[in-house]
Amino acid sequence: MNPQFISRIVSAIQLSIILLILCMGTMVYVYANQNFGNSNANQTNVNLANSVAPAVALTDEQKHGQELFNNNCASCHAVTDEAVVGPGLKGVTNRRPIDWILTWVKNPQKVIAGGDKYAVDLYNKYNKAQMTAFPNFKEEDIKSILAYIDAK
Repeated sequence: MNPQFISRIVSAIQLSIILLILCMGTMVYVYANQNFGNSNANQTNVNLANSVAPAVALTDEQKHGQELFNNNCASCHAVTDEAVVGPGLKGVTNRRPIDWILTWVKNPQKVIAGGDKYAVDLYNKYNKAQMTAFPNFKEEDIKSILAYIDAK
């Protein structure tokens, strides 16, 4: 065989390998940016966290709390620390004692009118939006909502 012919074949093979490596590198780059990149990074991180975190089954009490929360609280509150109309409820049992929360949920206007500093500050911080009172909630209902929030 002609040495020039062999040299051209080797050069063509080398060029093909280089192009293949570049194509593969581009594909990896595009995949990484779509799945792990900075475009919409917060959403990507949330999706990754949700896909990695094991699903924990809720207890019957927490399921009851979830139903009550979704039907009565979710329009104004999140189970995270995100503020909606009112404050996010993540960690609420660390911020306030259970007895205070029970009284607040049943009649927040009374707690504010009583001059409770935390209640008044909360009321003012959220543009004096009045939280709906839930006088018909039993203590167990409110505790089940809190159990659901703590489970999230």
